[in-house]
Amino acid sequence: MIRLRSPLFSSLAAVLALAGCDTAALDRKVTSLETSSYDYRDTRKLVNAVKKASLLVEGQGPDAFDTFRKRPDIWNEELYNLYVYTLDGTCLYHPERPDFIGRNLLDVTDSQGRKALRHVMAAVNDANNPHGWVHYVWQPHLGLHPVEKSSSNFKVTMPDGQAVVVGGGITKPLE
Repeated sequence: MIRLRSPLFSSLAAVLALAGCDTAALDRKVTSLETSSYDYRDTRKLVNAVKKASLLVEGQGPDAFDTFRKRPDIWNEELYNLYVYTLDGTCLYHPERPDFIGRNLLDVTDSQGRKALRHVMAAVNDANNPHGWVHYVWQPHLGLHPVEKSSSNFKVTMPDGQAVVVGGGITKPLE
């Protein structure tokens, strides 16, 4: 199981909760975490963004979703979109598909018949998959054709005690 309750993550979450969303300070902390094993800059950027979002959700709970919405230039970009699900598969946050919010999507299948969200839930509990990687086919909201995606996912506990998965998907690493 991936545990983000290490002293580093707990102290970062506490700083975020007390100081609001100082993304520059958070960037300095998160980019020092281990992602150098990835060949592509875009992959490192995605993992760091998902880690940063996870810390914010861990520290602020659902209030973090408002932060994500208010600053899409920081939290969601063309390269990736963040999302948050409960462990039972209910969507709490999804910028590309707001119609998903409040719906349980645990058994939705991709075009290959894979239940992507079930794979996400397994990935965040797999000690051999520290960044919770899952690969699936995604139908973009306004796209004509499905695209292959990879997502990094982290399980965190919000201040109210609810465990959630914070993730983000990338179509392909570009650089």
